[in-house]
Amino acid sequence: MHYNDINKDTPATETIKNDPRYGGRSYVNGGYSVIKLNIVNMNQFLNLVNNSTGPVHLLSPDGRKELLNHQYTLQRELRQKHLEAKRSLRLTLELPNPKDYMTIVLFSIGDC
Repeated sequence: MHYNDINKDTPATETIKNDPRYGGRSYVNGGYSVIKLNIVNMNQFLNLVNNSTGPVHLLSPDGRKELLNHQYTLQRELRQKHLEAKRSLRLTLELPNPKDYMTIVLFSIGDC
């Protein structure tokens, strides 16, 4: 799901559209936000993930959901994929904490 998409299959308890407090559009359902990002600076991104106050989950296309915070084996794999993809990797994340969500969104805006 792209961060600009609204999930039409699952009723959202709260849906945020074009709300500047949340850096644009987001899908919020049951207290979590899903966002799709293109990561250029992987080391800085993983530093933000490890310093998040809540969990940050990596969502895979096959439906798997993996905790990313302090999961150094998974982070090493992401670094390798990032290098193989010429330092640009697209990730889908689930973030239940609004502060963590904003931190990642603001990082992604400046990560060009």
